[in-house]
Amino acid sequence: MTDYLNEIINNQQGVGLSVAIVKDSDIIYSKGFGYSQIQPVNRPIDGNTLMSIQSISKNFMALKDKMYQAK
Repeated sequence: MTDYLNEIINNQQGVGLSVAIVKDSDIIYSKGFGYSQIQPVNRPIDGNTLMSIQSISKNFMALKDKMYQAK
């Protein structure tokens, strides 16, 4: 997964992202890729970098709706 996400960042010219996988309320994987800030200096993202949720909540609602429709 790490190689794949690094490849996406490089190919899509992305700045950075953070991934967490949760199983039974436990974080089983947490890693940052790329940078949380690129100016004035590059600040790498790690598994502990705090991120703002901003408009990502729309994705959670869409997933919830799809799961509901599938039932």
